[in-house]
Amino acid sequence: MRSWCMCLSALFLLAAAAGVSTAAQGDDGGGYLSFPAIHGNTIVFTSDNDLWSVSAGGGLARRLTQAVGREYLPRFSPDGKHIAVTGEYDAGGNDVYLIPATGGAPRRLTFHPYSEYVLTWSEDGENIIFRSMRNSPHYTYKLFEISPDGGF
Repeated sequence: MRSWCMCLSALFLLAAAAGVSTAAQGDDGGGYLSFPAIHGNTIVFTSDNDLWSVSAGGGLARRLTQAVGREYLPRFSPDGKHIAVTGEYDAGGNDVYLIPATGGAPRRLTFHPYSEYVLTWSEDGENIIFRSMRNSPHYTYKLFEISPDGGF
C-alpha cells in the first residue's frame, strides 16, 4: 500500500513541478499522467501517448518512447530491466511490445488480429502475461503468455 501511495504522490509532484496542464494538451487527453507502474524507486507512466519514467522521490520525468502511436499499460519485468507494454500502432490494433527499462524503440512480440493487453509478468520473469479474445468463439477474454524473446 505504501509503494502505491508513493507512486501517486510522485506523479502529483511531477505534474506540479513540470507545470503540466491537461487543458493545454488538447482535447485528446494526451497530457494526463496515467497507467503508473513502479519497480524499486522508478515509476513508469503514460503521458502524451508515450512512456515516461521518474524517480519515486520526484524530479524531472524522462521520455522512454517516441514511437508513432500509443503505449500504455506498462509493466516492469521482475528484475526491472525491461518493460512490457501494450502498443497501439497499426490501425488501432493493440499488441504486446517490449522495451528496455532505460528506453528505446518498442519491439513487437505479438502479431494477432485481435487486440492484446499486457497484464503482468510471470513471477520468474520468463513470460509476459496478457489478455486477448483470440481463439475465443464467444468473444471472452482469455489469458495468454509469451516469452520476452517472442515466439508463439
